[in-house]
Amino acid sequence: MKKVIVIGGGLSGLASAVLLAKNNYKVTLLEASPKLGGRTYSRYDPQKNFTYDNGQHLLLSCYDHTLDYLNLIGTSHKTSIIKTIFITFLNRTGESFYLSGESYKYPFDLLNAILKFKVLSLSERLSVSGLLIRLKFTNPDNLSNLTVKAWLTQLRQSENSIKYLWNILVVATLNASPEHAAASSFAKVLKEIFINRTDGYHFIVPNAGLSELFVDDALEYIQNHEGNIKTSERVEKLFYSDKNILKVNTNKGSYENFDYIISAVPIHALYKVLPEFSGKNKVNPEYKPILSIHIKLNTERFNQQYYAFLDSPVQWVFVHENKISIVISDAENLIDYSKDVLEKLIFDEMEIHFSFFSRSDVEETVIIKEKRATFVPSPEFEMARSGIKSAFDNLILAGDWTNTGLPSTIESAVKSGFDAAKQILRQ
Repeated sequence: MKKVIVIGGGLSGLASAVLLAKNNYKVTLLEASPKLGGRTYSRYDPQKNFTYDNGQHLLLSCYDHTLDYLNLIGTSHKTSIIKTIFITFLNRTGESFYLSGESYKYPFDLLNAILKFKVLSLSERLSVSGLLIRLKFTNPDNLSNLTVKAWLTQLRQSENSIKYLWNILVVATLNASPEHAAASSFAKVLKEIFINRTDGYHFIVPNAGLSELFVDDALEYIQNHEGNIKTSERVEKLFYSDKNILKVNTNKGSYENFDYIISAVPIHALYKVLPEFSGKNKVNPEYKPILSIHIKLNTERFNQQYYAFLDSPVQWVFVHENKISIVISDAENLIDYSKDVLEKLIFDEMEIHFSFFSRSDVEETVIIKEKRATFVPSPEFEMARSGIKSAFDNLILAGDWTNTGLPSTIESAVKSGFDAAKQILRQ
């Protein structure tokens, strides 16, 4: 039986380990922290009787690798799919605007949703529709030197359209502003969601905590296939000779009996255990933070599962019964604020956008600061990541930062893990 060491227990590492275990490889997974899942996990606070997630709160039907992963570990039934376009946008004056394509079939549901989105003028809606039609014939690779803002400006999208539609999509998918994100990345995302298939924009909503959905059953699957999971074991150094890694040193021991290694850690973590890698791949991505604010209420008053805010530091509000999760992407200006300041900001925003919200209804608040949430898919980094390669025959790279062709998402992480495992299977 071939033996593989997987370094990193985030979704990239778990995906590669699960696929290798399925194909009768003996896997040893090493994770430095006490938990698995990386930036995608759930945590239960027994004192507050409160479970909260860190990570994406919505998936999309175009996440083929993610859905394959959930099917493989047996948790796909813990999700629900929303097959119609319906998003409520709220502004600071209490008005509601709807992006709705209900009762129409693709692509008329999409066009109908845009044409009825009255935040924009009729001419702006027509211009947005024209961009999506033109996107079908656009090669994203030809946009490699442009930012999203420059591309949208070239296509005569108004400042109003960029502010109230495109900016929301860019920040939600790339965790970066249109001024910094690469047009090539955004165009690929748009094509995958809206153009390449008829159901790519359908929302998939987790009905369980992220650890329950992505982690717990993966752990059981690997162990049931003779794999070993070792948490709180930090890799400290990789030793090599010529074209192969020969030994892995951790804070608890060393490993020498293996056929392949998959590195599924962030690039800056790989530099630490293999400094020679940075000499061959001089890539230093910029990272952006994400704030997640989880609120437990003593009442249930929301009638929808999610809302988007206009003209607000808050982008999305997700509702699950009496618990709400608020997401602030590209949160560089807020990440260092204290809990008290952030709570006041959030409660003020909620009271502005929902007349029925009162901070007196709040029982508990948990704030998660993910300072290195995602890399910025700038034009420079997108060009650089395409050239990142392992210099060792038995070292395979995985992680959302590798050349997946996708931004820093769950889908990119899982795809990279599957790709790494498939590379070993082919060999």
